[in-house]
Amino acid sequence: MRSGTGSPAEGAARLLAAAGLALDACVHARLAGRYDVITATIGQGLLFRVEAALAALAAQTVAVLATGYLLLTRERSPRRHRR
Repeated sequence: MRSGTGSPAEGAARLLAAAGLALDACVHARLAGRYDVITATIGQGLLFRVEAALAALAAQTVAVLATGYLLLTRERSPRRHRR
């Protein structure tokens, strides 16, 4: 999808996705300590921390893009003046 096309509902959906990714990051970060005892070459706790960091990065990226998208959509919408 190109930037600046679509409806405001799509921007809201992007913000909702960012919120879900942020929640995913929080849950994985909180649970990582419980999995430190499960180790092989790479510990399960480390994998949880990596997943939390990637989800946080994705949430931030989606939120920034969604915010920019909503601002672009708002600027492009015709303004109606009441008389």
